[in-house]
Amino acid sequence: MTSSKSQKQGRRRTRLEAAESQLMPDLSVELPQDLAVCELLPRLDHKSLLALAATSKHWRTLAAYPPLWQSLFSARWGQQPLNAAAAQLAGSWQAYYKTKHLSVKDATAAKEPYDKPCCFEVDARLHSLASQAILQQHLSCHTAAHAVRSLPTTSPPPCMLLAEQDASSNSTCSSLSYPPSPSHGPGQAAFLSASSSCSTALPSFSSSPSHSSMGFASPTLFAPEELPPAPPPCQILYLIDGSGSVSDEDFGEMRTFVQSSARTLCSRLQGGADNAAAGKVGIIQFSHDPYTELPLTALGDGSDLAGVLHRMARINGGTNIEAALSAASSLFSKASFGPGGVPEGSAQEANAAGMSATTSAGEVHAKVPSIPPARVVILLTDGRVGRYKAHSARAAAKRLLQNLQSGGGCVLAAFGVGRGVECSELVHIIDVEGAGGAEAIDRYLDLFVRDDHGSW
Repeated sequence: MTSSKSQKQGRRRTRLEAAESQLMPDLSVELPQDLAVCELLPRLDHKSLLALAATSKHWRTLAAYPPLWQSLFSARWGQQPLNAAAAQLAGSWQAYYKTKHLSVKDATAAKEPYDKPCCFEVDARLHSLASQAILQQHLSCHTAAHAVRSLPTTSPPPCMLLAEQDASSNSTCSSLSYPPSPSHGPGQAAFLSASSSCSTALPSFSSSPSHSSMGFASPTLFAPEELPPAPPPCQILYLIDGSGSVSDEDFGEMRTFVQSSARTLCSRLQGGADNAAAGKVGIIQFSHDPYTELPLTALGDGSDLAGVLHRMARINGGTNIEAALSAASSLFSKASFGPGGVPEGSAQEANAAGMSATTSAGEVHAKVPSIPPARVVILLTDGRVGRYKAHSARAAAKRLLQNLQSGGGCVLAAFGVGRGVECSELVHIIDVEGAGGAEAIDRYLDLFVRDDHGSW
């Protein structure tokens, strides 16, 4: 009896489904694709969009349309300059949205909610900082090449020829290349490879005197030893806030970030993961006074860095960002590479300074300035210093950048960590150029911020 009843119900469902299929058209066939993408899908939230994508291959393809997920992302979290780069690193706006959603879900489910960027946003900011450092490195090379023009020489320096080529072809940073030389190792190739993504136009030197007017000989007379050497290892310095306003959890987040970001930055600045081990990393912890936890040391396999981070304990006290920046300036001056990017006291020092040298034959040649190291300084703090101390810290930041300006420059960034983070104060400190914060905001990131952080 029961079996007969269930069979009747099954036949009834089959008839109903057949009738519905006749009455309801197949939207994947009847609905024009442009109408579906422009009118129907934008009205759905992310859950409905995913549910529709699960119905068929046709709808899965349409639901993956990048502008749909970009619009959903902007409506939920707003649009920031780094979003496009983060989406590119994620592979698509849909993958970026999913990663961000899961990151926010974990943050809000915590016992004490916090704001934290997803991994692609952190990588996008790090890549941006590295690109800025490489750009400054390039501009320093071209500035030095321009200065060499005033020296009396019998043959033109290669860097000067490059400047002339760039001016005549109106090229960009990515066109910078050096004549081949057997003495050049993989470091130079890494430097050139890492800079290939730079697209900012270089300054023109077309108004400078020509080779013939300065008495230069043919470029083919260059000796290999006169070519610019391979670039020195990059220098990355972390300034970690160990004051009393930072909790143990916040301090742990800083250490975790340093461990994970050091190799990412070194890979980017050195031209690839294979060359990352040569990059130099340093750590300064500060409160009332700064303390050098790790001088600028080659990253290697990361064991030295991991050991220092594991042993490092928070020192407590006040937040003296000015002292930390001053200590950073001193640390760079004590590093193995001097202002010209070559070992201090070496035979290359005169070459790095763009000074002339006399050969055994008595000929005077203008030496080619060496390539300076790319530098990045990341300040990890809650920024709770007060307006007066913020002005003093900004003055220290300005001195730091001025001291390094002639030797490759330096990119200064600030990442907010902790409770009550003063975002506006941190942007004010790193806004050395006084551009009103517009450019400095691109060097700031809320890394691990409690829900009651300060306003802009």
